[in-house]
Amino acid sequence: MLGVDKEDSIFSKEKKKRCAYRKIPSMLNQLSKHKLDKAHNSFILALDGDVDFKPEAVQKLIDKMKKNSKVGAVCGRIHPIGSGPVVWYQQFEYAVGHWLQKASEHVFGCVLCCPGAFSLFRATALMDDNVLSMYITPPSEARHFIQFEQGEDRWLCTLMLQQGWKIDYAASADAKTFAPQTFQEFFVQRRRWAPSTLANIIDLLSSWRVTTKVNDNISTLFVLYQFILLSSSLLGIGTVTLMITGSFNAVLKITMFESFVVAVIPVVVYAFICMKCSNDRQILGAGLLSTVYTLVMVIVTVGLFVNLATEQSYSPNLIFVVEILFIFVFAGIAHPKELMCLVHGLLYYLMVPSTFIILTVYYICNIHIVSWGTREKKTEEDIIDETEPGKSTNSRTPILIRCLQNLGVLALMKEVRGFIQQLLGAKFEQQTDDNKTSSSNLPPMGATSVPRKETRSQEVRQNPDAWQSKEYFGLKGKGIIKEDEIEFWQELLPVYLIPINEDKQKKRKFKKN
Repeated sequence: MLGVDKEDSIFSKEKKKRCAYRKIPSMLNQLSKHKLDKAHNSFILALDGDVDFKPEAVQKLIDKMKKNSKVGAVCGRIHPIGSGPVVWYQQFEYAVGHWLQKASEHVFGCVLCCPGAFSLFRATALMDDNVLSMYITPPSEARHFIQFEQGEDRWLCTLMLQQGWKIDYAASADAKTFAPQTFQEFFVQRRRWAPSTLANIIDLLSSWRVTTKVNDNISTLFVLYQFILLSSSLLGIGTVTLMITGSFNAVLKITMFESFVVAVIPVVVYAFICMKCSNDRQILGAGLLSTVYTLVMVIVTVGLFVNLATEQSYSPNLIFVVEILFIFVFAGIAHPKELMCLVHGLLYYLMVPSTFIILTVYYICNIHIVSWGTREKKTEEDIIDETEPGKSTNSRTPILIRCLQNLGVLALMKEVRGFIQQLLGAKFEQQTDDNKTSSSNLPPMGATSVPRKETRSQEVRQNPDAWQSKEYFGLKGKGIIKEDEIEFWQELLPVYLIPINEDKQKKRKFKKN
């Protein structure tokens, strides 16, 4: 938690207007001047456990808060770090999202989401009516799990926007965080993000009449802009499918109907896999189809050039691709420090069918899974849900999987994947379970065993306050926590921060709904 000195308080300069900035009745208007001023200049910094940032970035977030008293939250620029193709894809995706979407929201209205990885929240915004009290309300319906639990940061920001607060964006406040490095981790993460994003945007659009009256930063045109973005995202799977259909028609010289059938069959097959198979097999199927669709994108590219060479008028597909390419390149040139992110744009282009078609089918078919998949410890019930819905995992193995196992194709794919990971610089574990078993069966080197030397464990003295003596922290003296603050945290922790005991029967009911 951060605080701003009273000398720098922008609210002290507006004592006469301390209640004027609220357009609706609020509990904040019932506070005294001292408490309101103190709460208004107290900030909470939300971070991920693996985030890396500099003090200058936090200062830039605070500066945004000090410039406008209506700002309830500020987010910075997130840079995903890691190694491997999945991380490269996310680096370009994050860059384009900040270059275009967040910047557009910041100019046309205000940002709709402050990611929990690196954001600053104002205390009065959290204390306001229908924000924190609504945020801590447990889900009572099945749809609440999607909106409340799958993306808490976006849900909190939606409540703040509906209460009249502005969410700002500081593009120069940089922070680095580790992104999913494997295909499975990426899909599980987006299985949570995508439905939560849609649910919160639909909730915000459904309350647009009240929100536009309460929030000065959200206009009717901005709501229309968000509606167009929502419609475009919903039509994305059909747009990409039709784009592939046109390319099949141009390259393979088949009719448009036959091209459409060839383009739709993999989508229908994968939807059937997602509804009948376990999560691991769904990810395996997504990986295989992504590989196939990578080749399809090569065909799409060839088809675009064929249309360019044979047709006098430019085809809609070609115009669409050229426009998107121009927008991305222009945005990259406008951000020269992040220009290298454009290199990963080729991978992003090849993964368009995977992320727009396969990923959409995956999260729609698994929308009943309300667990995060990365946070909690899996129970037996969760394992059963993710292995085989309504079936045993040991029986009825798909014929394709068994054939691939018998032919040794899966083992060959693992070896090829490991070789590619080594070329890309990713960490690859060379010691498998077979190596462990074979090494354990080796005969002893000699007839007699060598006795082990017993090492004495040295007693380690622990000093939890040792960091306070380091000079680079700049601590002049040790402060003393007041008794009322100790009492505050002792009363707060058991009420709000102790994990809630899940009702398994209610959870099963929500999944069924």
